[in-house]
Amino acid sequence: MTRTRKLRRKFIGQRYIKEIESLYTDADQVHVESQIRYQDGKTTTIVTDLVIRKMKDLDQYRLEQERKWWQFWKPVH
Repeated sequence: MTRTRKLRRKFIGQRYIKEIESLYTDADQVHVESQIRYQDGKTTTIVTDLVIRKMKDLDQYRLEQERKWWQFWKPVH
């Protein structure tokens, strides 16, 4: 992070390359090991698997929204 609190894209791209690449593949999860340094100088390592969820196509969201609208519409006689 810069002094003006901007993120450095090159640094982010290098550090999180596995995570970014897995977003663009058919991977269901990605293994992550990250080292954390606290203010008092202690360090710890977190090891976990991040689950990647896929979004639906935009057309499917539109269809669902349309169906919901028709579900509540009742003709008045």
